[in-house]
This record gives sequence, C-alpha cells and structure tokens, in this order.
Amino acid sequence: MENKMPNFTLDKTISVGLPCFNEEKNISIVLENSINVLSSYFLDWEIIIVDNKSSDKTLETIYQKIDKYNKFKKKIIVIKNKENIFYSGSVQKIYDLSKFDYLAIMDADNQYNPKDIIKCFQTIKKYNYDLVFGIRTNRSDSKYRKVVSYIYKLINILLIKSYLKDINCGLRVLKKYKKIKFIKGLNHINPEIYASFYFDKKKITETDIEHKERKYGDSANSIIEILKTFIQVIYYLIKIKKKYKI
Repeated sequence: MENKMPNFTLDKTISVGLPCFNEEKNISIVLENSINVLSSYFLDWEIIIVDNKSSDKTLETIYQKIDKYNKFKKKIIVIKNKENIFYSGSVQKIYDLSKFDYLAIMDADNQYNPKDIIKCFQTIKKYNYDLVFGIRTNRSDSKYRKVVSYIYKLINILLIKSYLKDINCGLRVLKKYKKIKFIKGLNHINPEIYASFYFDKKKITETDIEHKERKYGDSANSIIEILKTFIQVIYYLIKIKKKYKI
C-alpha cells in the first residue's frame, strides 16, 4: 500500500459529515478540531452535523461551540432528527445535503483525528481513487471489540466479497458520482458504501489512520445485543448482495 504523502494544494473543497448521538462530551472537541483542520487546508468546506435525537446536551454543546467560531457559522449545518433514524438515516441526510464533490464521513466520538481527512483526500486526488476507508492500525479498543470487528469483517468477506482490512472504520472519504439511496433502519453504512462503489467498478482503497481511546460515552454492547446485531448484519448484507448483484 502506498503511504507516501503527496503535495497538497489549496484549490480543494470538501464536505464533512458528523453523524452523532449522545456525544455531548465529545462533540465540542471534534467540532473544534475539524474546523481548525478544514480552515487550514481547504479553500472551501462545510460541516454537516446530524444529531440523531440525542437525549443529552449534544445539540446545546454544538451551538455553544459554533458561537465561538462565528466567522465560520455559515459553513456549519446542524440537523436534529425528529426521531431516531439510525446511523444509516443520518448518513443519508449528510450524503444528500453535501454540496461538494468530495465527502468525508467521520464518527463524532473523538476516536478519529480530523487531520486524517486530509490524508484520505490526498490519496483520492493523487492516485485517482474514488473511495478511501481508514485502517485503524493501532486500534484503541478492547480485545472484545476487536474480536467482534474481526468476525464482522469475515461476514463481509463471505457475503459481499469485501477484502478491506477495516470495513467498519468510522472515517471514510469518497467522491460523489451519483445519488445513493441507502438501506434504511440500521446502524451500519460502510458495507453499502463499499458495495455501491464496487458495483460501479470504482477504485477503492484503504490508508492507515490514527485511532484514539474513547474517553467519554459507552460503545460496548452485551453478548445478547452483539448476537442480535450479527443477525441484523447478516440480513443486511444479504439485502446488499441482492441489491448490487454481488
């Protein structure tokens, strides 16, 4: 895999989507870091935050942070879902509303470094890729979650022929080339993003990115919930397989 960082020019634009749910202790630093990175490296940009009906003070925290960055206010779009439409629904809104050709989608749990958006974007531009997934090479998660992700990866290989090392990574950058209507009602999106680009013979790759320990919030699930999720994932991947004729 090519990891050389090409030279970057300023005449670039990008949309960044931050789907979030109950991230009041994380969203402030994620938004601040994203604004600093984007305003430093891109000529024009936007951030689309979709709050999936959080029950904490996520929205209040977002607006407080935006007020501190008043000059960038018009570049930040905040959407509050009236009901929980799952991760897939939030990403659908980001995809549909984003105005630039290049779109980064990053989880808002502060486990990802917005600087890696630039790295993925440069990979697309320099090597003419259409979709770049991050690889969490030094993943800061428990062994339990790593095992779950490994099983998830194997299921993806079996059902949709994805040989990505980290298909469940929460940072990806893509070049929008058509409208995509994602399968609704799931907390998954990467397999369908991959399948859509794969079906259209687009160039897909991965690149190493930073992954930080989750300091706030709980991303762990019980064994029963994990088993239910795997059943949902299998059903979801079968639907993708049929939809994209994989």
